[in-house]
Order: sequence, then C-alpha cells, then structure tokens
Amino acid sequence: MLFNRRYTYDPTQASPLICEMIASGRYEGNGPPHWKVGRFQKSCQTAEDAEQQRYELIDQLRRASKHNPAALVLANRLEICHRLSRCMSGACPECLRILQRWFVASSFSFLKELGQDVSILSLVPPDQGMPIGQFGPEVLPAMANRVRKAMEKAGITIAVGGLDFSANEHEADEFTPYYQPQLWVLIPRHEARKSKANLLAVFPPTHTTRRPVKILKWNGNRAALAYAIKSKFNRRMTYDREASDNGSQHACQNTRHRPLRVEQQIELMIALDQAGLNARLFMRGARIVRTNHGPMIRPITKLNP
Repeated sequence: MLFNRRYTYDPTQASPLICEMIASGRYEGNGPPHWKVGRFQKSCQTAEDAEQQRYELIDQLRRASKHNPAALVLANRLEICHRLSRCMSGACPECLRILQRWFVASSFSFLKELGQDVSILSLVPPDQGMPIGQFGPEVLPAMANRVRKAMEKAGITIAVGGLDFSANEHEADEFTPYYQPQLWVLIPRHEARKSKANLLAVFPPTHTTRRPVKILKWNGNRAALAYAIKSKFNRRMTYDREASDNGSQHACQNTRHRPLRVEQQIELMIALDQAGLNARLFMRGARIVRTNHGPMIRPITKLNP
C-alpha cells in the first residue's frame, strides 16, 4: 500500500538526498535488509521497537525540560514524527533506524562492487574525548575532519561507516568521566595493513584508551555495517580486575557496559539533533548520489589497484 509522504528539507538536519531516501518509505518497515545482533544473535531492531524507543526518549526529554529548554524543543520535534512525515532529527530513533537500514543496504552493495577484500577499522582518538556536560554538535565535524586528515596521511583512499559514542567512567573515579567518539568504518584490507602504524603515530595509546586503532576482519556480516549507525549508546564502566589466588586470571583493566545515565542520554541526544543525521555518516572516496534505485553510495574515483 502506498502513502503520500511529505517532508520539509532542513539543511541543519539532513541533506536533500537523505531526506529523499527517508521520505520514500523504502526502508521504513521490517523487510530486508536483516542481520543478527550481538553474542546471542538477536534479531535487528524492528519498526515497532524504534517507535517505542522514540516514545521513551520523548518522556525523558519532557521530564528534563523544566531545567533544559533545548530538551523541550527536541521533544516537540520527535513527537510530530510519523511514517507520513518524518522529523529527520539526528536524535530520532525511527529516522536513525531508517538511515541505518539504508546504510546497510547501500554500503553492502558499494563494498561488493569494489571487488576487494575489506577490513573493519575501529578508531578511538583519545584527544577527541569530551568531558560529560560539555558535549555539543561541533564534536562530530571536528572528529570527522581530524580523522580525514589522518587517513589522507596514512594512505586510506576508501572508507564508509559512521560515528559512535560512549560515556566513559571509572569505578574508582581514577579519571574524569567523558564522552568518547569512535569511528567505525570499512576500508580495503591492503590499505588497512599499511595504514595501522601511521594511524597509531597520530593516535597513540593512552591510560584510558589502550587500543585506539583496531583492524578487524570483515566476513561480510551486515551487522558490522549496522554497528556504524546506532541509535542506542552505552556507558563504559572501567574497573581494575584483581589477579586470582590460583593464577587462573591476571590483574588487568576491564570494562562493563551499562545504559547511559538519564542526564547523559539527554545531553547526547540534544547534540545529535543539532548536528543532524548526515553528521553520523563518514565517507572518504565515496559519496551519496541519486540512482534509479534511489540515493546510494558510490565511489568518487576508482580504487587504485
């Protein structure tokens, strides 16, 4: 069944092509693409789950609006979002789910057409952390610009993915809590091998970020693509694990994943709304173009052999 959909292009929220893709309704429902999530291989988020997540976020924002006018602005924006007229907010769980599903389909096709082995690059720049309470929309473009310069020097010509965030805390308060941006992109495998040392020179390990650069093998699982555009974020609680008496485990620093605190959730959502949907995407050597199948990711230039 077809519906008459409408949208108002707002350059602060999304580009014309992203607005067009969301308004088309093609990635609205529970059809393909599909993927499994996490260790227990749960099904990916449904449209109904995203709708419920939006309602819960609206409730949180309205409770916070007494002391935060920006929370009320965002709550009002999310409240009018529905399938015939999407709000296009960078914080909207339903709009983000649509963007995620489009990205999974489009980037999978893009990477397949490259015809080369692909690796996952996880980049956690320690110098891009932001203290809790100071996170704003400028963090996303600043992170993207810094990484693009590092990739250029490292010889990475193709990258598609997105920005993720966590709130990092220490159980014993050994460091000041902060938000940590993470870049999660897929790149040609031969470039990944050559670039790691150069990236580590730009983003060296620190006490709080021991592995800022990770190269992982991609087995074609769509879940790795979906991870780049998440609508739920974690609080990473670092703790010091003691060695066992019998020697079965050594002392080390470990991390537990917890839900964001309410005030962290509110701060992050307001910033993502102000940054817009496109700010979540990261591309190098690729761009979004209009095709017969709607907006899709295509290479800017052919990849060098």
